[in-house]
Amino acid sequence: MKRLIDFAKNNAITIAFTVALTATISSLFLSEIAHLSPCKLCWYQRALMFPLPVILGGALLLKEKRAYVYVFPLAIAGATIALYQSLLQWGIIQEDILECSLDNPCADPEILWLGFLTIPFGSFLSFTAILALMWLARKSYGKKIDFDKNVANLIAKIVLTVVTITMLTAIIYLFNS
Repeated sequence: MKRLIDFAKNNAITIAFTVALTATISSLFLSEIAHLSPCKLCWYQRALMFPLPVILGGALLLKEKRAYVYVFPLAIAGATIALYQSLLQWGIIQEDILECSLDNPCADPEILWLGFLTIPFGSFLSFTAILALMWLARKSYGKKIDFDKNVANLIAKIVLTVVTITMLTAIIYLFNS
């Protein structure tokens, strides 16, 4: 377990970048390819997620170890909205704080896997993972962080695999609809 935590500490920004990029590509796939209309709360989550790959990518390029300073506010707000919408969709709370439109209600899940996995819950998991990684990056700030080229190559392969799977899924979805 310690090796896993050390790995995450040393590569927190790279892993957070991969999570943010995957979430952004997935969101765009769902709206642009699968034609699922984002509700008002989904738009807020998108507005908070879409800058994260740019911020984290810039932090990687510039070797900025303090990316957490910029990422924390966005990820905390995004996780809060995503959790609120997840609780709405699970029927735990009522839609009293924010009224969504009648034609695209925030409380109706467009995807429901295993009885609890929804799009906002996936968003919540992504924001939470990014927060955890940024917390690790904050804890290791001031210490030497080695940038392992093998890890960078692995992350690049993961990103390319996610993009390829997304594109193949889009093609299959288009042919089946």
